[in-house]
Amino acid sequence: MDQQRRRLWGRSLSRPLSPTLEALYEKRMGTLSYDTKDQTFWKTFSSYTLEIGFGDGEHFLQMVRAHPDQGFIGCERFINGVAKVIKSLDENPASNVRLYVDDIHLLLKNIPRSILSKIYVLFPDPWPKKRHNKRRLLNRDFITQCHHHITPGGLLCMASDIEDYREFIQEEIETIPHLFEVDAITEAPLTKYGRKAVREGRTSKMFIYKKI
Repeated sequence: MDQQRRRLWGRSLSRPLSPTLEALYEKRMGTLSYDTKDQTFWKTFSSYTLEIGFGDGEHFLQMVRAHPDQGFIGCERFINGVAKVIKSLDENPASNVRLYVDDIHLLLKNIPRSILSKIYVLFPDPWPKKRHNKRRLLNRDFITQCHHHITPGGLLCMASDIEDYREFIQEEIETIPHLFEVDAITEAPLTKYGRKAVREGRTSKMFIYKKI
């Protein structure tokens, strides 16, 4: 394991992987990871979807399986979730997927503009304390950055079970007019976090914005 991987491991491993899963991660990540130097992935499929922070990969893998003619790239900082996705892809291979285990801002710097038909951000860390609001991912700068990479008419789909965060998203996107318009407000996908919200009595909503 190289020095860069060790640094990432220390930062993003929430609990130790089993020896079998660790070995599988090391074996398959080389072929599944997004290589910023190889742009052939972006010339292979008719459309592309990015999911940011896919967690255990439940929603991400559903999309990958349902649309084999489309390309999917998933970004997740926690290796535990990535390892689960790799295990699933090892058992049921798919050629239309790439994974990125690092900062989403670094990924967006290395993909073509106006290439993504959809970007999903489901249940990001809400940073509920007021003094921590500045750490929230879905601020106006990040939303503007996403706009650069979405195709005209493409969608930015953002879900949260925290009402204050949903209000924050709406306020941030309203400060940058002429980028997106509301396409739909609907129930969020019932991922692991969505089901947890239901159990704890919170409402999960997904805001879908279309690039103008």
